[in-house]
Amino acid sequence: FFDCLNIPAKHSQKAVNRCVYEGTLTDFEFENPKYSENYKKFRDLIKDLQNKEIKFSAEILEFYKYFYKNEILEKEIKDFNFFLKEVRSFEKAFGNLSDEERKNIILQFQNGIISENPSVAEEIDNSAVIISTPQKVIDFEIKRKYQIWLDVSNDLWTMRDTGVLYNAWVFNAEWQDKEFSVEDNLRLSSEKNARVIRKLFLCCEKKIFAYFSQYDSSGYENIGVLQSYFISDETENQAQKKFSITPRPDQIKVVEYKGGKAAVNAVPGAGKTTVLTALIIRMIENGVKPSGIYVLTYMESAATNIRDKIKRALPNLTEIPNVSTIHGLCFKIIKENNNYTRVNLADNIEIADENTRQKILNECITKLGLSVDDSDNYLSGISAVKLSPNGIKPLKYLKNGKSFDKVFELYDKNMRQAGLIDYDDMIKYAVELTEKHEDIRNFYAESCEYIFEDEAQDSSELQQKLLIMLSSKHGNLLRIGDINQAITSSFTDSDPKCFKKYFEENEQMVMKSSQRSSVQIQTLANQLIDYSKTKTDLKDTFFDSKLMPTAKNPKTDKSPEFLVFESLDEEKIFVLNALREIFQNQKDMTVAILLRNNSQIAIWADFLSKNGITVTTRSDYLGQKNIFKVISAYLHFLQFPLVKDNVCKLAKALKDANIINFSKSELEYLKGLKTPFINCSDEDLSENLTHFWWDLQFNDDLTYIPPEDAVIKIGLKYFSTVNEKSNVYLISTIVKRLAMTYKNQADIISKLDDIAKQPIGSAFKFFEDEQTENTLSVRLMTMHKSKGDEFDIVFIPETSEYSYPLNTQKIKAKSTFAENIKQLRIGYKTKNQMEIKTEIAEETLRLLYVGITRAKRELYITCSKKGSYGKQAISDLFYAIGGVAE
Repeated sequence: FFDCLNIPAKHSQKAVNRCVYEGTLTDFEFENPKYSENYKKFRDLIKDLQNKEIKFSAEILEFYKYFYKNEILEKEIKDFNFFLKEVRSFEKAFGNLSDEERKNIILQFQNGIISENPSVAEEIDNSAVIISTPQKVIDFEIKRKYQIWLDVSNDLWTMRDTGVLYNAWVFNAEWQDKEFSVEDNLRLSSEKNARVIRKLFLCCEKKIFAYFSQYDSSGYENIGVLQSYFISDETENQAQKKFSITPRPDQIKVVEYKGGKAAVNAVPGAGKTTVLTALIIRMIENGVKPSGIYVLTYMESAATNIRDKIKRALPNLTEIPNVSTIHGLCFKIIKENNNYTRVNLADNIEIADENTRQKILNECITKLGLSVDDSDNYLSGISAVKLSPNGIKPLKYLKNGKSFDKVFELYDKNMRQAGLIDYDDMIKYAVELTEKHEDIRNFYAESCEYIFEDEAQDSSELQQKLLIMLSSKHGNLLRIGDINQAITSSFTDSDPKCFKKYFEENEQMVMKSSQRSSVQIQTLANQLIDYSKTKTDLKDTFFDSKLMPTAKNPKTDKSPEFLVFESLDEEKIFVLNALREIFQNQKDMTVAILLRNNSQIAIWADFLSKNGITVTTRSDYLGQKNIFKVISAYLHFLQFPLVKDNVCKLAKALKDANIINFSKSELEYLKGLKTPFINCSDEDLSENLTHFWWDLQFNDDLTYIPPEDAVIKIGLKYFSTVNEKSNVYLISTIVKRLAMTYKNQADIISKLDDIAKQPIGSAFKFFEDEQTENTLSVRLMTMHKSKGDEFDIVFIPETSEYSYPLNTQKIKAKSTFAENIKQLRIGYKTKNQMEIKTEIAEETLRLLYVGITRAKRELYITCSKKGSYGKQAISDLFYAIGGVAE
């Protein structure tokens, strides 16, 4: 309305609602006569065109003349004429088709790629910036002084064709061999890429800038296809400034590692990332090619950290080691050299996000007439099948399987038809390709001169199998981890016994010294290890590697405190008052509250925010991210800008994100308004509300552009850091995918709200912006999310025996659906009830160990006798090492 008819959103909402309800441009009178006149003229134009039998191109021309009555720039006329020519060409080609046939063709255009090669290029001004594909620049020999090549790490830069005849035709290569191998395709693809690059070089008169990225727009790790073409033979690997550390005695052996199979067990705060980075830099400086070094991490943040340190230390590197997650490496193996064809995957495969995966599964369950209530069991069961390291017996033998074999078969079929794989597939297919195809195995075994695995205790048996195969040629595999921090086996297929076995069978290195925590906190962590040794059923929980202090540990006179309260409310008030005192007297301290479950984060965040504490959350739930809160609230406002609740929700989101620091009275003012906020006069508003009011006045263009574009405009308006911008584009991608299924804006927003209540999952990489620089903020996160972090002061509340079960006799556990499926795995040792209970208690102990070792100076572990659901038992931790009498 605003852009076409110059009617602002605050005056057009009622008209829009009525038009949507009527399904047509109905009669409507605005309070402003000018708006009514503009609206009437436009409505009359529509009615006039509806009554004429003219072609679509003629309708477009009528619209163009109506909206551009005033002066038109010459370039705009050229652009429009070119567009009109294309439309008329379409009409000429498909004008004699039926409506149904035209509809099918248009659908193909919407879901595919339109490739058209006009005989001559559009006339381009010499001063214009040209945005084009490489092929268009080459076809029309468009020459410019400068070229900027974007995202050369994305595989879209390379052709993904495998047909022998196609390759022979495209590359003019006579074909004689019986088989088309990986080496053949690699050679032909390299030749084609080299030709494209050379032709682009010839079209550039002065300089080329090539940029690559670690992740694509969906957060998937790019496989890096063109970087190798930009490596020069100069001595660029020499560092401008040396990266050096003075290793402690227990670090020397790791830094001086030269090769072979070895394992490092490093206690919390031992400096394993720093030591690993120093080792990699030393190797590069000693002549090891960066392309032959593979570094595999568990988290993307760790990969980014290592990569950045290498770049800073060796700024002249034109290539860096292959640093990625294990899933990133698996995806590279699947997509590189067209390997996906060996496992019958499509060339445009995408990774299914959790919402898509759940949607496809639920469709399968419904089609088979089964209960959707079992979907969680089916999902865990699907993972158990795919991640089987040595094969699995037929699923029909599964006892009480709830027709799982049929669900699995249909799910796998539908995923393939949709061109999707999930994260379990990535590991499964990478192992299958490497194990069954000698040429692929040899190719990567040759490439992987050195493999370093971080967080090896979280590796699964199937992942370990892949690493052994990849290191088979050079035999250089260094795995670094901490058995005592293995805390993911309850919700993944990781198995700490795998790393423990590898450690025992190969060269051993142990890093015991840690300078992170005070001696008092280290002592408490060591007491937890001692406690486990006194329990017959828990004696194997920890690797006997206790924390050893250095000369640099923080000094404090405070010992860790264990506090028991009568009620959860008292416990929360204690934490609140402690935080107020810390932020008043210890402003330079970093503070974190570590919780057991994601669901607790929202509750604590709400409680603390309402009581004036600034909160930064780190959660697996999209709905708890500040960036998402702002964008979601803004979309709700755009949908219904006159609804007061939408305005208040947006104001609250902006305040929580520290964008507009509304006072309590200003938020109450918004709640008390009797008329829509955007209809108020800015003359009567406070400074913050005036800022907010003007923001909302100039959003009219957001109401009609595609929702994914609106997300980007909103996000970039309020967020500016690299991580924040990346997250904005990730949210935009989620919205774009929803828009492909749901055409109604209200449905898209509603579905987005549903996704926000679910874990993000591994398909979307939400980049954390720590805001640690704002120390007057408490970080809220789960214990699992805290691994790898450290904070001056840590609170671990709500430590009931229910949340942190340590007594195996009291744990209520039964064999899970996934465990029943694992029993079909070839070579799998079935677990009895006691073994399942013991594993739960062991992981709980290790989880508490991780939480304790996040603290540097002060630690508070609290519990209440009465929780949200009534009376509860406090964790045995209080009796074991907390000094509390039973």
